[in-house]
Amino acid sequence: MSGKYLLYLVSGGGNQGPILSAVGANVTVFDNSKSQLSKDTMVANIDNLNINFEQGNMIDLSRVNNQTFGFIFHMLMNMVKHQEKYR
Repeated sequence: MSGKYLLYLVSGGGNQGPILSAVGANVTVFDNSKSQLSKDTMVANIDNLNINFEQGNMIDLSRVNNQTFGFIFHMLMNMVKHQEKYR
């Protein structure tokens, strides 16, 4: 993972993002929950890890659309509910 760019979706909580950063990945953690991201931020600060944090809904990834990622992780894909309004 060293030197690879990784987008980690719905992944706040202080677990995998910091671990992947610790082994050398350039990690962007993207989560809708401010409280979950704060846990990752706390771990990153304690362990002196450089992680990019983005708060938002993963249905709209426009905030990171100008970046290139070698890997995209999403641990909870089977739990995501996407609602669309139909006319």
